[in-house]
Amino acid sequence: AVRLPGNGAYVQWTTTASTDTLVVRFSIPDNAAGTGQSSSLNIYVNNTLHKAIPLTSKYMWQYGNEASPSNSPGSGGPRHLYDEANVMLNSTVPAGATIKLQKDAANATEATVDFVNTELVSPRGNPDPARYKVPSGTSQQAVQAALDAARQDANSLGVYLPAGTYENVNKFTIYQRPVKVVGAGIWYTRFEAPQGQENTNAGFDVQTSASGSSFEHFAYFGNYTSRQDGPGKVWGELRDVDNMTIDNVWVEHTVCAYWGVSVTGLTIKNSRFRNTYADAV
Repeated sequence: AVRLPGNGAYVQWTTTASTDTLVVRFSIPDNAAGTGQSSSLNIYVNNTLHKAIPLTSKYMWQYGNEASPSNSPGSGGPRHLYDEANVMLNSTVPAGATIKLQKDAANATEATVDFVNTELVSPRGNPDPARYKVPSGTSQQAVQAALDAARQDANSLGVYLPAGTYENVNKFTIYQRPVKVVGAGIWYTRFEAPQGQENTNAGFDVQTSASGSSFEHFAYFGNYTSRQDGPGKVWGELRDVDNMTIDNVWVEHTVCAYWGVSVTGLTIKNSRFRNTYADAV
């Protein structure tokens, strides 16, 4: 890890492949209440300011006993010291370019950078417009309506989610028959729990009758700020839900990504479950 304690401090590297994205694993200080604070780091490409990457310690610091940590600094020693930030770059940065992360006067706090990830991405289109329902918008109600329409149409394979940020305030219900939920890619189709709240138990409630469903090519970012036993699983307490597939899905800031009991035929591949408070799977 590289500490950037003051203005002008930086870490830089030379790209080995083209990229239009950046993920940074970082640490910044918590606030006195333990609820987190916001900051940023400036991104330079070949020594020219490109954009800032926003950082927050809201999901980062936990305190006290390892089995039941708290978000309050008074609970004991600190743990869970890192989080990750991700950003789409303004343009494609070619191989052989220099990318620098720098703490400038405009960046509120010191920072520590643990690792970075770069990748070149592009959106995925609707795999079969005649057989995939498309929500009328990005609200919870619009997505649930599309899921319901898909299960009621014997010709439909499922739901396609175009690029966008989708609201998720509680569990989407999937039942009656298996469906495919397909997004435009992990950098393009993104579910978010309400960002003005904390610890919203949302995600997907897949019933036994929907065994065989699949979830592909989207991201899910929760709003959990501490570990809780019970809620907080994107696919949670799934009992006897068999032959389910999770492919190329990105999950962060939840208690768990997937939790199943008495299941067979589960396939999880090409996915990234990061910064969960308990298990990934």
